[in-house]
Amino acid sequence: MNFHSQLTFSFEKSFFEQYDIVIGIDEAGRGAIAGPVFIGGVGFSKSFFEKPDFDWVSKVRDSKKLTPSKREELYEKIKKTAFFSKSYSVSSDYIDQNGINSAIEKGILFLINDVIELDDIINIKFLIDGNYRFSFGKLHEDLESLRISQTKLVNEINLELYKNTKTYRISISNIIKGDDKVFSIASASILAKVSRDLWMMELAKQYPQYGFERHKGYGTKSHFEKIRIHGICEFHRKSFLGSFKAY
Repeated sequence: MNFHSQLTFSFEKSFFEQYDIVIGIDEAGRGAIAGPVFIGGVGFSKSFFEKPDFDWVSKVRDSKKLTPSKREELYEKIKKTAFFSKSYSVSSDYIDQNGINSAIEKGILFLINDVIELDDIINIKFLIDGNYRFSFGKLHEDLESLRISQTKLVNEINLELYKNTKTYRISISNIIKGDDKVFSIASASILAKVSRDLWMMELAKQYPQYGFERHKGYGTKSHFEKIRIHGICEFHRKSFLGSFKAY
């Protein structure tokens, strides 16, 4: 078995003893100076981890360590195989107004809302890449008709959410370097990255002068030079441009 040396199923298998589903979460586009941030969420069934197809599973890892063609190939496999796989975008306008962490949190809240709509899912574990601390202070605004009964601002957050007469038990944990350790998080990183790349390639058709299809909105030397020539467009993050005043 030629499985990635650090990437394992151990996290998912351990949590399936307590939860109905385990969802890995990762983002793409956090540091870009243009375009939305994308949040990916991926969950596989318990049976998947018992007999995985290692022909493709062994190739999964952090999306940044894969070529574009390999990411796209694995993206299709993940979409076809996963019990749950969705990506969510939060706009550059929202990022400018509220900050990147708030934007990522907003995407995760949308993800939570979709997961609890699944049939026969009551106890849910979310595994998030990194060490980000979520407050979920705007949960009442972002997720209509949901109510928190318990929350803790630490590296693990436990919630009870009430909706449609049901009580959902939700636990959210941060995993440092999770995209290198947890299969579901690595899968989510691929989903988020490919989804965002496709979005930026479509944006490049609308604004061909910036070369979005190449740098995907990141602050490369070429991108900054294009901004000097053409100014910014509506999808640039003004709050990320800092002291760069050429626009």
